[in-house]
Amino acid sequence: MRYAGIDISNNRLDLCVVDETGDVVHRDELANNEAGYEELTELLTPEDPIGLEVGTLAYPVHDFMVERGYTVRLGDSQRMKTIWQCDQKFDGKDAFEIADLLRIDKFPEVHIPDPDVLEARELIRARKDVVEQCTQAKQRLGSYLRREGIDPPFGSDALYGEKGRAWLREQDLDAKKRSLMEAHLAQIEALEPRVEELDEMVAGLIVDDAIVDRLVSIPGVGLHNAAVLRFEVGSMERFDTIGHFRAYAGGAPRNRQSGGPARQEGPVRRCNKRVKAAVGIAAESAAVKTKGENPVKAIYRKQRGKGKPRSNALGHARGKMCNTIYAVWTKGEECRWGSEATAENKRLKIKRLARRGSAS
Repeated sequence: MRYAGIDISNNRLDLCVVDETGDVVHRDELANNEAGYEELTELLTPEDPIGLEVGTLAYPVHDFMVERGYTVRLGDSQRMKTIWQCDQKFDGKDAFEIADLLRIDKFPEVHIPDPDVLEARELIRARKDVVEQCTQAKQRLGSYLRREGIDPPFGSDALYGEKGRAWLREQDLDAKKRSLMEAHLAQIEALEPRVEELDEMVAGLIVDDAIVDRLVSIPGVGLHNAAVLRFEVGSMERFDTIGHFRAYAGGAPRNRQSGGPARQEGPVRRCNKRVKAAVGIAAESAAVKTKGENPVKAIYRKQRGKGKPRSNALGHARGKMCNTIYAVWTKGEECRWGSEATAENKRLKIKRLARRGSAS
């Protein structure tokens, strides 16, 4: 049996094939395009397992080979470096190491979402990027106004609305200052319609999703958090236990031991940062902002009552939110301690946005 490791760069595929004893039987450099992929099918057989480092460049190769009946596994590059005990990168050597990890059955394989989930992720991440750009543009304008001593009679939300912008354009400014202000306003006015369009597209994506329908029943989980959780996680079946999901979502403690009993030191660091952020926002909302009592708020208050800092208490609240998300997702039930009226309002908002998107 042979094992193939491929290290991918923008323009090239470095291929290394080893046999069952670990001896290299073939090395090659191929173009990173469809012609190079076709050449791979001539050099390898469907019985040869193929290993790749997970990343944007890996998916075209993965999809091309899988469609032709090959077994392709994507691996975590950071865990590979840990196994190799090396923090340097050499393309030819990396291809050999990947192949050898397959051979000794130590390949750190990662979950591969289906194409629909990957496409949904791209949409949700694009929306987040545009929102961040719009927020930064508003912050830059606000900073500029303060620097010039301009004090608008509006709150921050109204300032960037139609009335606020009209007020800004009525101010007596010299040509240079007006030009700078118009540059900031033009950027905001260009980005806000894109945010609205992407909001409608995300709503259309999740409007009929049964898992999202249950997730929004959790206090603190809104439209966009539910969409992030739904498509960043993809499938809860990929996790063997609730503990594995909590670690993935950054809601599990980090254990440390050195010459004595193990102790816990804050949350795990290796996790999905997007899921961690979504769970963190939901936990903080449920613990601090949501009216009424709920288990997340109870845990937060308990930790604060013990004198724990706010960040530590929110870490405990995040763990409880992970448990709730896992239960709602896997049991097929709505959150038992959520408000039905609030959940229904979230669902109506999703439907309104989806209808607006389909009508435009």
